[in-house]
Amino acid sequence: VRLSSRRQRQRCIRDGVNAWRHIAMLLNPKTQIRNVGGNVIMAAMRETAAKVSAGLQNVLLKPGERTQVFKAGKEYKDAATAFYEANKKALLGVNKYQENIKLNMPNKRVFANHKILGMNVSLEPIRKLTYKLLEWGDVPFFKRAYIDRLSSYAQAKGIKDFSRLPQEAFSVALKEAEQATYKDANVIADALNRWKNPGADASIYKKAGGFLLEGLMPFTKTPLNIIGRGIQYS
Repeated sequence: VRLSSRRQRQRCIRDGVNAWRHIAMLLNPKTQIRNVGGNVIMAAMRETAAKVSAGLQNVLLKPGERTQVFKAGKEYKDAATAFYEANKKALLGVNKYQENIKLNMPNKRVFANHKILGMNVSLEPIRKLTYKLLEWGDVPFFKRAYIDRLSSYAQAKGIKDFSRLPQEAFSVALKEAEQATYKDANVIADALNRWKNPGADASIYKKAGGFLLEGLMPFTKTPLNIIGRGIQYS
């Protein structure tokens, strides 16, 4: 029981320190502006690449093999929009900055309530707002990328009934939307996050190494995905 209590206290201290650091970094107006600015740049690159892809497919592929058109028609766009709106909660998934496994930011309470002048006051709403603001900056770009790609795929195949679309159409659209907002899975980032969280039974050296790595790289997915997009689109 004593060992469990000690671990719990250590975890609470670590979570509190990391939460403070995250608020300081992510609630900064510069971070919010850069997040939206990065999405704007990526949107221009993505749309240019889509036009190039459509042109190459028209030349190199037979009609039945194509998955991209220059510009999807209104009927296909409306159908893709309706599908997105019906499934957006599942599609949007987890905020790209909520990647630390042990912090479990979406579900875990970090800051307690304190009585000040007879009122309950806590930093918890501010902590959660930090992540919400970044997510709100991503949603419009994610939505546009998803709808553009899904409608383009459907029109290239000539399928207006989305229930008849192959699973590949939805997978491709989701992948492009995640890449457009730097949310896609990253093998290196996943490995780094595992190293940052070696587990309760890990040696003191692994825990110390994980703590140091967390201090040096609190966020791994987004920076690595920015590098990946630069290579992918160059």
